[in-house]
Amino acid sequence: MKNFQLVFLFIFLTTNFLLIGPIAFSQNQSSTSQPFDIEVVEVPEVLVFSVKKEIQDFSQELPQLIHNSVVELTKMGGKPAGPLIVLYYLENVDFNQTLGKILTEVAWPVDNAQYSNNQLPKIKAARIMFKGPYQGMNAVYQSVHSWLAQKHYKIVYPTREIYHNDPATTPAEELLTEILIPVEELKE
Repeated sequence: MKNFQLVFLFIFLTTNFLLIGPIAFSQNQSSTSQPFDIEVVEVPEVLVFSVKKEIQDFSQELPQLIHNSVVELTKMGGKPAGPLIVLYYLENVDFNQTLGKILTEVAWPVDNAQYSNNQLPKIKAARIMFKGPYQGMNAVYQSVHSWLAQKHYKIVYPTREIYHNDPATTPAEELLTEILIPVEELKE
């Protein structure tokens, strides 16, 4: 694996996953003044090599999980064929309490089935392309949760975050994160 990819993983994770609770899992239904383009899209299935683990200390455990997964993939002769995808499995969570351990999946797209151990299913998802520093993602999650309630959708976990560029080589204001929140229409 190239050095810049390892640098990306460790810088990204050590500096940004401290924010995971208030950012990625906020279900605050208040609206925000900053508009984001939110669309509901069909996301195709994705062939991946992935590893799941319950994580509580994201700043320590997630970088290690990412590192171990890419090492395992490369030992098999494979390599990532796309950007890192991280999935968060949460259901019926009371966000006013400590989240505790969260089942987290690190997934690397692969282009050859011999390196795959999983296939992420096709989903209908609210999609947001967020450009900017990771610290700004809290407003994105607040906006999308409010939007989903207004449009009569419910969230079907796990959520996905796809990191399209490298924070070690990309200015913070140019970082591109794709947020996919699987949804179902509420029956009235």
